[in-house]
Order: sequence, then structure tokens, then C-alpha cells
Amino acid sequence: VVMIHPDYQYSPRLCGAMAWMIASGEYDMVLGSRILGRGALAGGMPLYKIAGNRALTIIQNYLTGLRLSEYHTGFRSYSSEFLRKVPFEINTNDFHFDTEILLQAANVGARIEEFDIPTHYGDEECYVPGVQYGKDVLRETLRYRMHRMGMLCSLKFRDLEQGSRNYEDNSYSAHVLALEVIREAAPRRLLDIGCGGG
Repeated sequence: VVMIHPDYQYSPRLCGAMAWMIASGEYDMVLGSRILGRGALAGGMPLYKIAGNRALTIIQNYLTGLRLSEYHTGFRSYSSEFLRKVPFEINTNDFHFDTEILLQAANVGARIEEFDIPTHYGDEECYVPGVQYGKDVLRETLRYRMHRMGMLCSLKFRDLEQGSRNYEDNSYSAHVLALEVIREAAPRRLLDIGCGGG
């Protein structure tokens, strides 16, 4: 899946390259970075936006342990296998969705790669509320950090492929016995409230 923001800042000619990087099987997520080769400055990105991007990225790298040049690119590609692992459908519908899915990638150990892309800033109007976006990004990144430290439990940061197997690791556990009763009853719906990866 290739995602490109419709603000004319990114060249759609690179969609094929991004798709190939995923199709090669080497990466789960590819980010087109405006920062790596100074494409942002050359493309006319305003200095205050570069400064804001860099400040947020430095803080996010510190909180996540990742070493990315940019978290805020609007040009990305994802493998369908990765998308099946994370519950991206419960993420926000606001501008910081891109941050949430990147944090989900970090949480499941996805293979993330960046490459230098050109960018273009013209006279188009920007609809991203900068200060609010920054607050949302920092709040979600702090939630991720707290989740990783065991101080918060967020449904956004769960591995959908792993979770269903955790209860069955011990064949003598109460969970396994409960699952057997449930299988026999064959309910149409089941609500599981409890702790652990399951």
C-alpha cells in the first residue's frame, strides 16, 4: 500500500520505487524522507516547518528508541502483511494518524527504511493546524513510551498475529480450559476482559 498526501509536495513518480522496496520483502514500511538529503530546504519548505519537524523528530526518536530522520512525511508505503498485524482501524482520523501507525510499526518490530526524496512547496494552502498537530504527536508518542514501560495499556499497540496464541502456550492453564468450554458452546460473539497478550 502506497500512501501519498494530496498536497503536491511529493512526486507520484516514486510510487513504483516505494512499492518495489516493499515487494522485495526486505521492508515492512518505507518512508520517503524530505530531511535525509536536504530535500525539504531545496524544495522550499519554510524554515519554521523544518525546525518544527526536526524538534518533534528528535523528541520522538528519544522516546521510541528509533533513529529516523523524519516522522512526518506524507509519502509512505506499507506491506499488507504489516497492516494485518496492527489495529490501525482504531487510530485517529486526524493528521496524526501517520504518527500512530509508525508507533505501531515500532511496537511490532517492523522493518522500517527511509530514502531521500525531492519535495516541492508552492503556494498551496496548508490545512494542518501546526500547534495542535505537535501536541497530538507528542501525546501519542508519550502514550507509546508509557505502554512500552508497562505504565499504560493501549489497544493501539498490540500485535494481532501474536495475541491469539498467548493463552495456549501452557496446555494446563485455566485459559486453555476456558477456551475448550467456549469452543464447545460455539458462541457467535465473545468479549474477553483481562490481562496479558491474549
